[in-house]
Amino acid sequence: DDDVTTLALWGVGGGIVMARLLFVIDSWDVYSRDIGRVFALAEGGITVWGAPIGGGMAIGLVAWWKHLPVRPALDIAAPGLMLGMTIGRIGDLINGEHLARASDLPWAVFYTHADTLGQGPLTPGRGPFPVHPATTYELLGNLLIFGVALWLARRHIGTGYIVWLVLAGYGSLRLGLQFLRIDQPAHIWGLQQSQIIAILGLLATAVWLTRRMILRLTRAPVRPQPRNRDRRRRGRR
Repeated sequence: DDDVTTLALWGVGGGIVMARLLFVIDSWDVYSRDIGRVFALAEGGITVWGAPIGGGMAIGLVAWWKHLPVRPALDIAAPGLMLGMTIGRIGDLINGEHLARASDLPWAVFYTHADTLGQGPLTPGRGPFPVHPATTYELLGNLLIFGVALWLARRHIGTGYIVWLVLAGYGSLRLGLQFLRIDQPAHIWGLQQSQIIAILGLLATAVWLTRRMILRLTRAPVRPQPRNRDRRRRGRR
């Protein structure tokens, strides 16, 4: 229990630092004018991808430093990470944190507060227009990934699979949903930072799975050893 608590605390710290760092990189045109604002955490500004990246790196390094098994430590952390991100998206829905594309679907939402970030510029005389609740879509997807990860954790399928499943699942989710969000600048090939990180995560997952499959196929089969009773019978003969 003490080891798990220690790893969790380091994971939270690593996630916060990386989440802030990614946000600063994505908004460097703003922070480059005043470097001191980088440390003004009370002003807000984090990137959700920092939680799995920074938290996973911190947990892995501390587990290695304390001579604990790294892959099981990451597997333990992965379902809880998705549950925490699910809860966090409830606040995004309430506050209207992220600007999304307009929509005429029955479940589209609009925000009337003048300072909300989830509503585009209002048309004079027309009022707010409905937009996709993109972060709520992510909330539901995160909850599904959490359920699958927790189910696999009880099946003992081997170490490492759960954390890579979470990474690939969340990467696929963000890659698609980010097309509905217009609150991040485009970088390479018109992709936003979250989509670039998602693609890198999917590629890393594919490499890991391919490597595991190759190792399984090339591993020499273990011949079953005869039981002690069979050995005694052959000895008497």
